[in-house]
Amino acid sequence: MFPGTGHSLMHWVGRIAARARHVVAVGTCAAYGGVTAAGGNPTDAVGLQYDGAHPGGLLLPDWRSLSGQPVLNVAGCPTHPGWVTETLLMLAAGEAPPRWTDWAARGFMPITWCITAVPRTNLPTNTRPRPATFPKSAA
Repeated sequence: MFPGTGHSLMHWVGRIAARARHVVAVGTCAAYGGVTAAGGNPTDAVGLQYDGAHPGGLLLPDWRSLSGQPVLNVAGCPTHPGWVTETLLMLAAGEAPPRWTDWAARGFMPITWCITAVPRTNLPTNTRPRPATFPKSAA
């Protein structure tokens, strides 16, 4: 239960999403349910519009925001702040966010950028640098 409301957080997400011009799922957990959605999924974790790799999470597969778009998934763990910032700036400017291939041209190297219409199986593999390759100040 969400404190003081008598309703679950899932209830509130559904009600608020119905009034939203855009819905952005930030992070792999919000987009797909994350690691806990894998395997037996004892926690019943789901993403906003995906249950793991399958359409149909908290919101139905055919759900659309007031702008007519499905949930925009900015996946990753952690999500690159540049992906989130640029996505929100583009939405605010009335532009459609790019597919993951366009992010590379902008200098970003996404792990799993997608819009829900793109299956996760078509996304690039994890290309995050390993800690050994970070500068000493970031390690």
